[in-house]
Amino acid sequence: MMVILYATQHPDHVNRIVQIGPASRKFGTTFPPALTAGEESKVPDPAKLQKLEELYKNGFAREHPKEYCEMEWKTEQRRMVGNPANAGRIPSPCEMQNEWPINLFRHFQFAVASVQAPQIPKEAIAKLNMPVLTIHGTKDRNAPYGGGREWAMLLPNARLITIPGAAHMSWVEAPDVIILSIDIFLSGKWPEKAEKITSLTVPAQK
Repeated sequence: MMVILYATQHPDHVNRIVQIGPASRKFGTTFPPALTAGEESKVPDPAKLQKLEELYKNGFAREHPKEYCEMEWKTEQRRMVGNPANAGRIPSPCEMQNEWPINLFRHFQFAVASVQAPQIPKEAIAKLNMPVLTIHGTKDRNAPYGGGREWAMLLPNARLITIPGAAHMSWVEAPDVIILSIDIFLSGKWPEKAEKITSLTVPAQK
């Protein structure tokens, strides 16, 4: 969303755009079940999330910030991938103090609020003629797949690469597809898997 907002304000500075797992144009947009992960209430494990919340409230996170970070990250890893076996591919950020939840959560209070505020008009989006490659996993629990599909439909010169079964960190689960596709796109061509989107509805598989 932010790269598109920048492009609407500074189109002369932008030649090509790559979006990976983009948030929807309007924060909080509800998409049909077929355009969401469909398991947001189950992954991560609600019981583990509740336990983490209790530890945070009772001061454990402040007294043991790195230990709490590692506990929280093990739970959060699962959200980021569609296949649980891929969670271990994501390195822990807990060596960095700014990533400790006791520090990071304060940042999120302001960051999330700032993301909720912009509503980029469709008229402004329609004026963007630079090529846009949108990449989105169908199991994205942070930013539903419907958001990427919507961007690819609204942007006049955009195409979408769908990564079946991948979640928010789709490049962890399909690095060969995604990195090669971005290389091809930035060299001036459309990747073979990039498709023009004319509808939010996903065509039935033949």
